[in-house]
Amino acid sequence: MPKKTVWLINQLVPLGLTDVIFNRLHHSGESIVGHHTYCKEHSSFSGPTNVAVRKRLDYIHGEIVARGFSDSLPDGLLDHLADVALRHYPLSADSETERFAPTVQPAQTTQAQGSDMDSGKFPLDEGLLTTFMTGFYGYGNPNGDYWFIGMEEGGGNTCAEVGRRLQCWDERGRRPVEDLADFHEAFGERRWFIWRELQPTWSRLISLLLTATSKPNEDGDLRHYQVNMLGRSDGATCLLEFMPLPSPTARHWLYSTWTAHPSLSSRETYLQAMKKPRAAGLTQLLGSHRPRVVIFYGLANENLWTAFCPAGAAFKQYQTGGNQVWKIAHYAGQTFVICAHPATGGLSPNYFKVIGRKVRECAGALTLP
Repeated sequence: MPKKTVWLINQLVPLGLTDVIFNRLHHSGESIVGHHTYCKEHSSFSGPTNVAVRKRLDYIHGEIVARGFSDSLPDGLLDHLADVALRHYPLSADSETERFAPTVQPAQTTQAQGSDMDSGKFPLDEGLLTTFMTGFYGYGNPNGDYWFIGMEEGGGNTCAEVGRRLQCWDERGRRPVEDLADFHEAFGERRWFIWRELQPTWSRLISLLLTATSKPNEDGDLRHYQVNMLGRSDGATCLLEFMPLPSPTARHWLYSTWTAHPSLSSRETYLQAMKKPRAAGLTQLLGSHRPRVVIFYGLANENLWTAFCPAGAAFKQYQTGGNQVWKIAHYAGQTFVICAHPATGGLSPNYFKVIGRKVRECAGALTLP
């Protein structure tokens, strides 16, 4: 194992691994040269601490290779991967030698989390919020054949993040449907496109799409499609949300602390105020563009999704992996699916691939540029 650590250090230093980053990965804050020398002088490790360092370095190197980077890395990626490696390979909580490792929280955005906006000193602009809630629907190309519609976007962990989203939307022309990659990069989210990290929800939807269109479906294929094609303004997909504001989960409601907007005092008042106008807007978009395939995800909202489909669309229910249900209907040249949210726990690894195969069967020959 020391030999593997030496090899990993030799691979990572030319890519930008510094002592500042390595100090965090090492249980006693050792330098790269110091640990490299130690590993060359030993044939084995006697305890778990150096094994953890090797596992962390191995994870970082593996992620760099999987994401397709070779000669150089985008700014911030090594720091980000170090954070993730520390979470994946911690030592025991009471280990005295782990005292140099920082307490790391999952990264939600790539910019500083704290700001005056989070303290309420600069609350979100109510007028811009109102326009955004009635005017923004998601990402991609409304003329694309493949639409994915969910309840609400993830994110929205801090007031600063939401503020950046609103500001970017305003500056970019208040478009009802944005380019997924360009918009995320504009408000400072680097993980999914610049750092090429697979986004859990998107990657499962991409798996369904690639299966439906008879395309290769390995992790590298999912990553390539996410980074280069998903939700692009000139692409084949459109990712829309029934509700406009991002939220970490359906159980969270943070907006009441960031704005005095009367519709945002609670999730209940938000839903009550926005349900009708949002439903009308999505109905108009679906009717005017008539996408060939529409995937509604989130089984808890089945009645809502059904209401967006033509009255003559008769859904047939299927099961994958026991009681993991989903439904599909084909009507007047369109195929509609109602399935579980990709973040649902316990889903079969093949759940979305099975749906993709059935979509291909119902919709006929499907192509993907």
